[in-house]
Amino acid sequence: MLSGAAGNDGRSQTAIRNGRVAPDDIQFDVGPMSLRLHLNGAVLEGTASRDGQPGMAATISVKRVQELTTEDLIPRLVFEGSDRSPRILELRDAIQARGPSIVEEFWRNVRQSGAPLIEPIKGNKQSYLCDISLARHRTYPQCAASERPLQPISA
Repeated sequence: MLSGAAGNDGRSQTAIRNGRVAPDDIQFDVGPMSLRLHLNGAVLEGTASRDGQPGMAATISVKRVQELTTEDLIPRLVFEGSDRSPRILELRDAIQARGPSIVEEFWRNVRQSGAPLIEPIKGNKQSYLCDISLARHRTYPQCAASERPLQPISA
């Protein structure tokens, strides 16, 4: 069985229907499209056609160019912008892999390094990504008042 969603971006997703994964092919419907794909070496290829319109078809050929990153594997949350916190992504990945007990280790690290969580933005040397929600956590009342200068923390 294959499930999930597909779309142009994180806000316009349509549920995958009738998903099937067999040793030699993948088939699913999304919106008005039916996709039939198979793995040919390192290339995933096949066709997509519009339901009920046999003349409306496209050829698909997709090749992986690099390994997936944590950012690729963790779905974007509704409120996330284009810049994502590597530390929060790592936490979400660790929760999936090791369970919720990892959360206490995360908070222990935040207590040691301080909040808010400030990280460089990939490809932008002039700005930082700052998660101020950590500063409002009950353990850090002094951070909300900004009693000390903000310092970036290492990942």
